[in-house]
Amino acid sequence: MDRRSGRRRRVLLDESRNDDVDAAHDDEAGCVAGYSESALQQPSLTDLIPVRPLRVCMTVLGGACVMLGLLVLDDWASNGRSIRAFQLGEPGSLASWVASTMLLWAAAGAMLTYLIRRHRKDDYRGAYYVWLWAAGLLVLTSISATSPWHLELNAFLQRLTAVDLGPHGWWLTTAGGVAGLMLVRMCFEVRQCRVALALLLLASAGYVFATLVQLEVVLADRGQLSQLCSQFGVLVSHLTLAYAVWWNARYVQLDARGVHTERAERRAAAQAAKHDRRQQRLTEKEAAREQKRQAKAKRTSASEADEEQDGLEAKPPRATTKPRRSKSSESQDEAEEPKTLSLESKRAEKATEKAESKKERKQKRRMAA
Repeated sequence: MDRRSGRRRRVLLDESRNDDVDAAHDDEAGCVAGYSESALQQPSLTDLIPVRPLRVCMTVLGGACVMLGLLVLDDWASNGRSIRAFQLGEPGSLASWVASTMLLWAAAGAMLTYLIRRHRKDDYRGAYYVWLWAAGLLVLTSISATSPWHLELNAFLQRLTAVDLGPHGWWLTTAGGVAGLMLVRMCFEVRQCRVALALLLLASAGYVFATLVQLEVVLADRGQLSQLCSQFGVLVSHLTLAYAVWWNARYVQLDARGVHTERAERRAAAQAAKHDRRQQRLTEKEAAREQKRQAKAKRTSASEADEEQDGLEAKPPRATTKPRRSKSSESQDEAEEPKTLSLESKRAEKATEKAESKKERKQKRRMAA
């Protein structure tokens, strides 16, 4: 609770303190006559963070050149010259100084990250304190790269527990446990920056590989190759760890400037516009399909109507069905049947007589012709 209340007070008083500091700087600039106003406009600590792509590329290429130079110097010093100052595994050599410098560089990046992250308004739980602990651990590790205090710690733990784990066993166990927990916590902290997370995991893999080589679990019978892989793997892991810390510092600096928020808004607007265009295309396609369906339905209905009309014209008229009659009407019909038969027979006789008379007339005309 004390940490949260202190956090709230600091966030509320930041603006007023900044105003007071600016006013004091203006007063000092006006009072001192021996200096110009630009003397108080020096770069801040956050300007050390490589934000621009050119500076980032120069930093990466510089680290790669340093690693390549150390490897070349080690090969040159080991080929019959026995110059210990340039060999990788020798204490007090150039490689140990470079390793200490890279760890101090990583500690400086962690400290800058802490100085920026502690001003975040929504971090009331104080998660930014992990960078302060990381900076302290990196400083201790950088000291162990040049002075062998870790060997004394290993001997002390060996005498205290009466368990012999070798010249580096207790040191690797304790340092590996603490560093492993710190790396897990840092991975959780940098999870939003994918590049820093990937570099941190790569550095962890390099440390594990170098430890396995030192314990003769991997490359046990390779001699100089195993020694070179162990020593150079530690250096590359230090450099990768420093890259991870500074890349995360760059991410935090850009986040404090609002760059990531603007990018997220532009990305969201672009996705929304893309979604709208897709929906518009889908609606246009559906409208075109609906028009095609309606036109097809009209054509089919017109063709069916034409077929029905043609069928009605081709079919003969249907015989009308006789309505049902009652029994009384049926009996009357039966009584009237002989009458209708006699009338039909008379009509038939008249029709035959007419036909015969027509034939006789035709024959007489032929005879006369």
